[in-house]
Amino acid sequence: MTEKSLKSRMRWFNADDREMATWLRSYAKKHAWIEDLATKGTHDRLRLDTSFAQDFINNWTNKESVSNDDKYRVNLLRSAWRSYSNRSKTSTFSLSKNAQKSLDYLSKRLNVSKTYVVNETLVAALKLIKNNKNKKFEANLLLPKLEREEHVLDSLLEELLDIDELKKEIADLKSENAILKKEITGLKAENEAPQKSLTHNQNVDAKSGGFGITNQIRRQ
Repeated sequence: MTEKSLKSRMRWFNADDREMATWLRSYAKKHAWIEDLATKGTHDRLRLDTSFAQDFINNWTNKESVSNDDKYRVNLLRSAWRSYSNRSKTSTFSLSKNAQKSLDYLSKRLNVSKTYVVNETLVAALKLIKNNKNKKFEANLLLPKLEREEHVLDSLLEELLDIDELKKEIADLKSENAILKKEITGLKAENEAPQKSLTHNQNVDAKSGGFGITNQIRRQ
């Protein structure tokens, strides 16, 4: 299966749209990588916002390979634009201390805004509900249809699952190591038993031989 190109991933962004272009230029002030790509090959700081946006898109998507950083940045841009475009739909929540600590941690862990974390967490939670095989819990609930997209929080959850898998593998390896140690100890014991028996027989023979010589001397 052919991976989507960077240009394809950025189709949602219209560089000719004045609102989007103005937003991007403002957003770039806090994200140097956007400014660097937009000003690559030009020193015109007075150009139109749409020209700024077009140069950014052309310089960034003009490559065949797509890195993990590129995917992350696409998701970051898309989520930031969604938050901006839906800025009128604001809500106020009272968070518990634990929820606030969790929000602070995830924001720093993912290097994104707290608003972004809330948005992504809600979407991720809804995806888990949709994937729930026991549908009786959602029988009386009409789930909203969401856009199909990738989320940074998904990658974090995958990382956490990978860590759990690694812990399980380490535990299995430790268990196997303990079994091998027991087997090695058993083999050593089996090898030492014949050697002890052989040494004992040699000692007996040596003693018997010495006794025989002494008797011969006495007889003489």
